[in-house]
Amino acid sequence: MVYLERLPDKTSALKREIMLKKANSAYLRWLINQEYNLLR
Repeated sequence: MVYLERLPDKTSALKREIMLKKANSAYLRWLINQEYNLLR
């Protein structure tokens, strides 16, 4: 699975990465299908 999102700075990106690593698979599948996924 690949998800790409633009964030304003490195700190925000690192926080988002930690949150995504803790997320469940249903949330990740939902996230991949959203409009703001830059790879969609």
